Amino acid sequence: MYTVFMIGWQKNQITVNREKFENIQSMMSRSVAASGRRMGGRMTFEVIMNKVVKVSLLLIVVVVLLFAGYVYVALNWSYSKGERIGYIQKFSEKGWLFKTWEGELQMLPVPGALPEKFIFSVRNKGIISRLNSSMGKKVSLFYEQHKGIPTNFFGESEYFAVDVRVLE
Repeated sequence: MYTVFMIGWQKNQITVNREKFENIQSMMSRSVAASGRRMGGRMTFEVIMNKVVKVSLLLIVVVVLLFAGYVYVALNWSYSKGERIGYIQKFSEKGWLFKTWEGELQMLPVPGALPEKFIFSVRNKGIISRLNSSMGKKVSLFYEQHKGIPTNFFGESEYFAVDVRVLE
């Protein structure tokens, strides 16, 4: 199998090292023969395919778990929080397969500036009903910004409404 000789300066050290090497070599050959995984020093096709399948499945599971962890963190960790004041201009449920509630808030302009639209998504059922009842009224919309969400299954915007108060 292996031809490694350990040579020392003295003659008796050479024999002791050779005996240790032969003991290690015999132990290795017994463990390989007992496991049945090698035949004549070669791995069989079945053993190789079993290892390939196991490693592939492990890799797939690890990738899926990493992706699920990333989505969980992206949805539950907010990049920023804030408040916008204006009138709910549009609020509707959109989507072909995954329906999400999307809205537009017509923000009150600062004198001399053009009015802006704030586009947001809603995941909470309670907030959806409160926003539907406050259409056309002046509202204060509290939101969280979630950056890096990989798909738009959870909402088309990265801004998610977390609370709403009617001001008028």
